[in-house]
Amino acid sequence: MHTILAIFGVFCILLQRTDAWFGCADDLVPERLSRRTSGNATNPFKIEVRERSSGEESYEYERGTEFKIQIIGAPFSWAEVHARAVLFPHIVLGEFLPPTPIYFHIRECAGRNRSSVVTNAKSKVSRRHGSFFWKAPVSTRVGPIAFVARVLAGHRTFLVQSSILTPSDSNIDDESVCGQQFGCARIGRKSCGFGDSCRILMRWRCFRDSVLVEAAFHGRSASAFGFTTGHNKAAICTAKPSGNEVRLKEYFISPHHGFPITSDNVTFLRGKRDSHSAFCRFEIPRPRDSPPSIIFGSLDIYGNPNHLKRKRLRNKNFCNPSNHPMPSHFLSLASLSSSSSPSTLSRLQMLGFALIPFVPKIF
Repeated sequence: MHTILAIFGVFCILLQRTDAWFGCADDLVPERLSRRTSGNATNPFKIEVRERSSGEESYEYERGTEFKIQIIGAPFSWAEVHARAVLFPHIVLGEFLPPTPIYFHIRECAGRNRSSVVTNAKSKVSRRHGSFFWKAPVSTRVGPIAFVARVLAGHRTFLVQSSILTPSDSNIDDESVCGQQFGCARIGRKSCGFGDSCRILMRWRCFRDSVLVEAAFHGRSASAFGFTTGHNKAAICTAKPSGNEVRLKEYFISPHHGFPITSDNVTFLRGKRDSHSAFCRFEIPRPRDSPPSIIFGSLDIYGNPNHLKRKRLRNKNFCNPSNHPMPSHFLSLASLSSSSSPSTLSRLQMLGFALIPFVPKIF
């Protein structure tokens, strides 16, 4: 009986001190914590990251850059936010700066001072969530970073992740990270290195439910290149020979063509084009069943992908970088197959699918 009363007393204390359950701890590594949360399908929250000086949403950071961080979504009763390294999720980064909203305070996280913000006890945060300021570390050698938060709303706990921020000086031609920090693949001549002598370079890193992808196409022609995201879908970067713009969209893939679809499934992080190459950085959902395929081709007169070819990565453990080192994953141009779907669509079906986003919602 005494034991039961003691347990009940501890339980009451934990109810009064929310941070005893949900305070920043080393177990807030996303891959582990996600098993105990509500998941993304019903998640009413997101983390927005903007540069403090310009107010613009940002997907890159430099040494010492200051950002404004905000939880967007429904009201909540408790939250804790901090930044982690994508390549080394056990590492907590940066520091939060005053002032903070009246219902938040700055605290230490994983032994680092000022590296976390947490809601004050018994606070009720409305939809007009306050924002707080965060300063990037003095070095970018740690690589990509992401903000993660635990949010308590009602009787449910949500794990929220921001888009990934990449160092502005990140270089895709660095072969030394392949097989250790990133999975890598290349397409081109057999003798080409992981640089501008290859037609296409791809490298990726999984983080919780998403995959950071960096891709480059070397050549002056119109180009389309990316990863498949599902049965008949792909996240494809497109670049025209003229201009310096690179775009990313998710496309429905017919046997040889891509039709743009309305989707929040992919996130465009950065793109640039010069006279010799095109670079694209984006996020896709983490593959659940089988590894994605590299897909590439040219553009039609409307700027949509066509003449698509694809190559599936053989190793099933797509998210383990050691399974995709370089140069063992050389893919010759001759080995690429034409993009095909198990079911061939008629021209009328493909036209109907392409027009779906423009049909008014009547139900």
